[in-house]
Amino acid sequence: MTVILKSILQVFLFFVFSSAFQQLSGQVIIENIYFHQDKRTFLISKQSDSLVLERKPFSIHYYGKKYNSEKEEFYSAQIAILDNAEDTLLLKSGKPTYETPFFEPGSGLAPYENGMYDTVFITNSGHHYLIYENENEKRVNLIFEIENYNEFEWKIKAVHYQGKNISLSDITINTLYFVIFMDRNLNEIIDTNELKIVTIHFN
Repeated sequence: MTVILKSILQVFLFFVFSSAFQQLSGQVIIENIYFHQDKRTFLISKQSDSLVLERKPFSIHYYGKKYNSEKEEFYSAQIAILDNAEDTLLLKSGKPTYETPFFEPGSGLAPYENGMYDTVFITNSGHHYLIYENENEKRVNLIFEIENYNEFEWKIKAVHYQGKNISLSDITINTLYFVIFMDRNLNEIIDTNELKIVTIHFN
């Protein structure tokens, strides 16, 4: 192979891999979720994943668009917290949200206090409806803004379980299942790459 052909091939491969990397990077920014506790960060990139946390406060960071009631752009993160793995079997790509009890219309849980979800509900009949419209209308914190998506933070300090508020340090549950759904095209269908199921084991 001549030097010229080698150079052409190298340039071609550079642009191919550069383009693929840019597409992958854009996908990662939108779809990845991060769990933070103390100085540790856990990347969730697969549709189904697991991690181990201490029995202490933690936060979840994710990317999404702002909720806009005036334009009827109801962007949110809908997160159900379950104590039974069998409940996750209800979830399938292509399935309308109204066919899943904890995502059906009207199943959004009201924040426990202060308009935020610092205390989370463990239930298979509802979900946390996480929105950010502005600093006065929000259920999560805005970390930073980028062109099409924003980074949001959800802080979790306690749980509401079987009629009681329990601090994370006092919970006796060893495993919880976080079902995280973001309807990015607002079609009320669980599309591919809009759902993550995260199994959390507590030390």
